[in-house]
Amino acid sequence: MNDKAVKKSYKGTTTIKGKTYDILEISFEQKDGGRDHDDIFQYWINIENNLIDYFVNNYQVNGGGVRFRSAYNSRKIEGNYFLGLCEF
Repeated sequence: MNDKAVKKSYKGTTTIKGKTYDILEISFEQKDGGRDHDDIFQYWINIENNLIDYFVNNYQVNGGGVRFRSAYNSRKIEGNYFLGLCEF
């Protein structure tokens, strides 16, 4: 996520089901951003454990749309983060 085409922005905090989250948005420059450079991603990061609990992808291919997902069975193994996703 440190490529020169990646645009990161902090969108503030919110509370969902009594938990507080930082919201991080990722988008891409057209130049060097790939064929799906118009896609926008948002991550809700739990401030207590720094794990992603919610994820949104606003995509533009095939007519576009929004996918909102909730994480389940998230875990770190040997420094690697694994995220299971449940789509709403």
